Amino acid sequence: NVSTSPFSNFIPTSPNSWTDDDRDIIALETVTWQNMSDTKLESLLKGTNGVSKVDIFMIGYNTEFYRTGNASDAAKCAKLVEFVKSGGILMICSEQVTSNANFMNLLFDYPSPAIASAGGAGPGSNYTLGFNSTNMPANMRPYYCRDDDPILRGPFNDILGRNWGEDASTTQYVTNLPLDEVVIYSGAREIGNTTRPAEGVTIFRHKNLPFVFIGDGGFNSSEARTYANVLSNVCPFVLTNRTINGRTFTNYPGFRLNFGGTGNRVDNTTFTANAFAWCILQAEEFRRQNQ
Repeated sequence: NVSTSPFSNFIPTSPNSWTDDDRDIIALETVTWQNMSDTKLESLLKGTNGVSKVDIFMIGYNTEFYRTGNASDAAKCAKLVEFVKSGGILMICSEQVTSNANFMNLLFDYPSPAIASAGGAGPGSNYTLGFNSTNMPANMRPYYCRDDDPILRGPFNDILGRNWGEDASTTQYVTNLPLDEVVIYSGAREIGNTTRPAEGVTIFRHKNLPFVFIGDGGFNSSEARTYANVLSNVCPFVLTNRTINGRTFTNYPGFRLNFGGTGNRVDNTTFTANAFAWCILQAEEFRRQNQ
């Protein structure tokens, strides 16, 4: 959000009526997405018809972006798949069970059995970033990130073995992913749980494409830093000031303390920053290879 006005970054909700006004960040309301044609979305993604090309597309919070049986949603999501397969960066932070399942099946070319999505733990739950041997069977370890993973050991901080926190609602996980095509960061089992499906996945990245999925729409939810050290089940995203080699950076990725009423530290913010860094490197390498 690059403005102080709440809705100044939202494009009009009527179909195809918006024009490029040279902003770096544009936010689409759900109704805008649902009204937009796939040809207009393609212009936005590719930078045609007088519109600047999109580098990063992010789906968050409560967007029902791929309704079952909706031809317009299907056509737009096909454009998103084409976008990410052409080196565009896509991050989905979603609790929408139907949309998640529909999109994953499209992205992975409708595998068999079909990818499914279901609800997991509630507000304030903590998940391990990386394999948790306490509540996961050993046979799942090969599908999880390695200890030298470029996101967990990314440029903004080393968060290997840290946790992330579920904001305010219910985490969604997906099952039946083609595990040889993804790198898993967290499973369906929150800390202390051993009953949800061992193969369930709440956060993963594609092995080759600049795509990251997070099963929490509020993963990047913030409340102007006021929740940084307060016991609560909301707003796990925290920015801070950090001085590195004598230079102070504002709005630097930080961590939340006391999240979920257990005093735990959660590193949602750093995960997102490291994930975008990896996506950018992956996208640029993809474009170099494919010119």
